[in-house]
Amino acid sequence: MSGETLEADVRACKGLVIDASAASRNLLGNMLKDFGIGEVEHADKLADARQMLARGRYDIVLCDYHFASEATTSQELLDELRRERVLPYSTVVLMITSEASYAKVAEAAESALDGYLLKPHSAASLAERLMLARKRKKAMRDIYAALESQEYELAAQLCIDRFYQRQEYWLNAARIGAEVLLRLGRPAQARELFEAIQSSQPLPWAKLGVARAQIDAGQPRPALRTLESLLAERPTYADAFDVKARAELEEGELDAALLTCRQAVELTPQSMPRLQKLGTLAFYMGEVDIASRALETSYALGVNSKLFDFQSLVLMAQIHASRSRLSGVQMCMDSLAQAARIHPQSVRIGRLLRCTRALESMLRQRHADAAQRISELAAEARLPDFDFEAACNLLGLLGRLAATRAPLREAEEWLIPLAERFCVSRAACELLAQSAQPEAQHMRNIRDAHAAVGEMARHAMQYALQGEPTETVKQLLRDGSRTLNAKLLELADLVIKRYGEAIEDRQHLGELTAELRDQYCRQGTHVKLGPAIGREPGGLRLP
Repeated sequence: MSGETLEADVRACKGLVIDASAASRNLLGNMLKDFGIGEVEHADKLADARQMLARGRYDIVLCDYHFASEATTSQELLDELRRERVLPYSTVVLMITSEASYAKVAEAAESALDGYLLKPHSAASLAERLMLARKRKKAMRDIYAALESQEYELAAQLCIDRFYQRQEYWLNAARIGAEVLLRLGRPAQARELFEAIQSSQPLPWAKLGVARAQIDAGQPRPALRTLESLLAERPTYADAFDVKARAELEEGELDAALLTCRQAVELTPQSMPRLQKLGTLAFYMGEVDIASRALETSYALGVNSKLFDFQSLVLMAQIHASRSRLSGVQMCMDSLAQAARIHPQSVRIGRLLRCTRALESMLRQRHADAAQRISELAAEARLPDFDFEAACNLLGLLGRLAATRAPLREAEEWLIPLAERFCVSRAACELLAQSAQPEAQHMRNIRDAHAAVGEMARHAMQYALQGEPTETVKQLLRDGSRTLNAKLLELADLVIKRYGEAIEDRQHLGELTAELRDQYCRQGTHVKLGPAIGREPGGLRLP
């Protein structure tokens, strides 16, 4: 591939080189200029690169993978910029890396980048990668435009058409289409597309996509079989360990999920999301030493990083409180207070801050103040945005306060509704119960509430077995609207879809179900440790 061939295509392009090494920046910049790119800018820090990409539009970005002095990697930065819609899909992004191991290269190459180059590389190899990437961008312009305008149905259909018609770049289109279908909540179609890709070309991300679709479809056990096969072929595929932990969590196999999280961290010890997932699960399982090390490491890597989950500070504060370390609780509280000042509109951060303040009050033996703060949190327990994480935190506070000399009389009244709402699976029940430590009675009450929810579902389904599906839906809606339990509400939706016209007043019941699901089933019945931060394991970063 000659420079002249590339020059005709990119003469009007603007380039950005991101590299901490002045020698590397100059080398890459000169290569781009030799290719005919008239304007090339440089950044030696990721913070500077972020500002430049936010201010201006670049056609080509060359970025070194590793920045020794940074709290994050360039891949994580680019993932964030994709998510924030700062970095358009029309921009060609090539990662330059000296990491020859599969795990690191795969992670960089499979996160919506356009390719990677291993150091040392030649001008010809760089030119070839750029030409191929730009050609692909042009050929798939309609798909990228639909993604950037968030017309996901259109994007999915365009991808599916390109794949089955075997148009140019059909494999790239198929992967994007499968990711969009997962986002649209159509895992069966996504799985079909991933399997079609896998049958055409056996690729690790395609098999991983099959497992992800199986989990989304409520089939964690088949997903585990898929993942075990994949890991036998690719034992250092870190994303596969992430997805395996998710499947094990769905199955309620918490010990296995914890081991898998540890394996993922061993492969990528500087990965903040993986450290936090390990720390969170270890905390709820009572493995306090493991939790403390993982969470403290993620905190040290960069509390101000966008990949840092502020829930980690609440868990760290609880660990410090259990060890009577007031200074540790105050450190977590101060960090959350700073985050609240930066994000004053964030209800979530505000709740997390109030949790740490309640812990501080308990350590200072200001029990009345702690009780007041906990009461304020409990008053929000039926709000749509009061989620599983908030429930775990509230149960943790109630358990700790119950161990003091000033337990709240209302604790039992709050605990049962919390458990009824958020016990949507065996895994959810166990995590909620573990959150309530050290109060054994609270833990028993949570497990009893989970059993009660299961009995509600079984009782309602008896009507359908007796030929009365309408009564099943009505019963599920009665119990679902009282408990706000996502399992009951999603079951009502499934019954309506399955029995169709046999449901009397189907439209009205469907509208009631949809309204409740929109409000209270945002997380569904899947257990997630923390919010979605960064790239979905095995997936692409979509806008």
